[in-house]
Amino acid sequence: MAVRESNHHFSPSIKNLFTVLVFIACIVVLVLFIYGLQVFLYKDVAGPKRGLHKITGISTESVYDLSGSEASGYGDPMKLFDEDADPANGIDPKPVTQPLPNPKMDIFYPSGKGLRIVIDLHDLYALSSFYLYDKSLASDSIWIYTGNMREWTLASAYKSVWEVAVWCW
Repeated sequence: MAVRESNHHFSPSIKNLFTVLVFIACIVVLVLFIYGLQVFLYKDVAGPKRGLHKITGISTESVYDLSGSEASGYGDPMKLFDEDADPANGIDPKPVTQPLPNPKMDIFYPSGKGLRIVIDLHDLYALSSFYLYDKSLASDSIWIYTGNMREWTLASAYKSVWEVAVWCW
């Protein structure tokens, strides 16, 4: 019995192209499967977060002065917040509160340490803006971190300007 040979021969480049396309399709299917599994397990999808809350106020129980100036009676970290000055709503006066302990600043804020205040919001928020009034008397670095007590992520960093004429938001 004679075996008949097929006349359908594909060139090696077409076979390689077909192999690559099948490989890419498998990767796409795998990524879609993993995404679907995450959506199912974590009930989370890309886009606006459903469980977010609006910040309506910050209480003294949520503000921690890691520098210790509040306990000494010289500083008050709650004075970081000045509701009378709100540039987001068109109220743009200069803040009048002062959180720093002007006397004894070198004790509580040694060089290289800075103002170390933690604000625990107790929930998940999507902050779209954060206003800081630069009222520095010396140029310094400012870092703002987000996260939890075990995982901090740098959200913003910049160098302050020390000139009184350029104090601003």
